[in-house]
Amino acid sequence: MRRSRLTKLGCSCILRNKKVILRVATIFCFCKMIILCFPAKIKSVDINNMDKTRKDLTSRSKDISQLVENARKAANCSAEVNRSYIVCDRLPFTKIICGNDGEQDNVYNEYIVPNEVHFIWFGEEFGISHFFQYLALRSIASIQQPNVIFIHHNVHGNKSNLIWDRIMKEIPCIKLVWRKEPTTIFGHDISTHTLRSDVARLRILLERGGIYADIDVITLKPLDDLRNYPATLGRSLSNKISNGFILAQPGASFIRDWLEQYRNYEEGGKPYAYWGVNIPMQLYVRRRSAHLEDTNINRPNPWADGFDSTSTAHYDITDNFVLHLHPDGFVGGEWDVGITEWDEWRLRRLDSVYGSAARIAMFGSQELVFFPSEESFGMSPKQRVRSFPSIDEE
Repeated sequence: MRRSRLTKLGCSCILRNKKVILRVATIFCFCKMIILCFPAKIKSVDINNMDKTRKDLTSRSKDISQLVENARKAANCSAEVNRSYIVCDRLPFTKIICGNDGEQDNVYNEYIVPNEVHFIWFGEEFGISHFFQYLALRSIASIQQPNVIFIHHNVHGNKSNLIWDRIMKEIPCIKLVWRKEPTTIFGHDISTHTLRSDVARLRILLERGGIYADIDVITLKPLDDLRNYPATLGRSLSNKISNGFILAQPGASFIRDWLEQYRNYEEGGKPYAYWGVNIPMQLYVRRRSAHLEDTNINRPNPWADGFDSTSTAHYDITDNFVLHLHPDGFVGGEWDVGITEWDEWRLRRLDSVYGSAARIAMFGSQELVFFPSEESFGMSPKQRVRSFPSIDEE
């Protein structure tokens, strides 16, 4: 009797366990089916995600190519075979398509860096009034097609001028955001607009993420290849990194560590540029927690490649993501060629690195633009910038 009861009890436990196992197996299969049918958005960088990134970049490039083609048809343009210019009845401006009121875009949604752009203007007067600044805003709007372009500023009163009015008329995704200019960092006074802007951009990127650009940076091709790195910057000199163009995900450790370095800041101590260009290089060397572009973000530039390198020189920018003009590097000096006064009528056929960048911003292509009654000419040969020595070799 005892054996029989034990046997029955054992069989009962087995049956109960089988039921539990069957239930667990059923739940597991059901969950697996849900995961397969409704995959979660992947925000980490892996091979599959990078493949998606490349596909999306191709799609965005195709969209831009179509906009260029449409603009050329509307302007009745014809391209000369094997020549670096086109002949048009009027200027072939590309259509600007951007803006989703800050919402995550639904087509290119596999990135850790938000598709939003940040510019900063701190000063007593609103100074976005030059044509190269128009090109900076137009280029990133038309080429990157962000959800929103924030211009953080501290200027009260009237902002109207010919360039700003044109910007607000043509670019639909710009949002002015009043922002109090930071005057201290970790209890230390910061007195210059430049240093305050340096601090503000890091705080904005740490909180929101996105793409920060100085107002003299012209975008030349889509930036999506860089949007799956936690942070991206470009070298300006062999031992310096520029803070004039930064991509970062919200809460990026590189940006947080960079801000933390300001605990050591002292007013009147190291020059303000030290905190913007030397500190990020030091952090990169120690931790490698960011992606660093050698030549495609901040080259050419006046300090590494000559004071005419971003205006009248002939550099190849085909592979560049952006061109940082740095007009402060030559305006007012012997290399000042009047860059701040040039507009579309001069730039459409200016055979130089700045002319090429400007035409990409306006027309989507480097090619010179002539009218039928004008004598045409081709573009000059281009030189490539020399790469810096490897950081590990220095």
